[in-house]
Amino acid sequence: MPDSSEFSSIACTGAHFSLGLCVDSELVFKGQYTQDAVSAQTQRWENLLRTFKSTYKSPATFISRSPGRVNIIGEHIDYSLYPVLPMAITSDAIFAVSCPSDSASTSKTFKIRISNVESEKFSACEFDIPYNRVDINIDSKIHKWTNYLKCGLKGALEFPRKTYSADFRPKAMNMLMDGSVPLGSGLSRPQIPGE
Repeated sequence: MPDSSEFSSIACTGAHFSLGLCVDSELVFKGQYTQDAVSAQTQRWENLLRTFKSTYKSPATFISRSPGRVNIIGEHIDYSLYPVLPMAITSDAIFAVSCPSDSASTSKTFKIRISNVESEKFSACEFDIPYNRVDINIDSKIHKWTNYLKCGLKGALEFPRKTYSADFRPKAMNMLMDGSVPLGSGLSRPQIPGE
């Protein structure tokens, strides 16, 4: 079996995995999960892909994984540029993503669709973002799990918009999230809480 460190992205069942390796149609997560967790994680990732295809009527283009973290030193001071010593844990958030064909070239916006595997607990969200400015409506009085993604997206769009101005044209995205970081656990997490 090839060493997964040789690969940065491997195509498997219609999606690109940055952390998985497809061997005989079975995902192997080398160094990401404990060996006894591989079977459950494989089922979880496969469920993510099935749910994505069912939700958006097309396969995901890639999956991104973000592990939860424990701050050993420096609780939440990294946001003020102070040093911290975090440690990744196996609980994580995984996102299946696709970038559907752009709308007409005359369109003034691009569409973002966000869903959660636990759709009965976390409602889906859909919104348009203008191409020419970072204008994402985030109502701080309405606590939705998707607000965290909107904040991240807003921050991620600021630099390229300043750098490339009118030439920067982001793509529409369909996203499906599954998180295993327990809500209310007190952990620092990339997972989107349901508060």
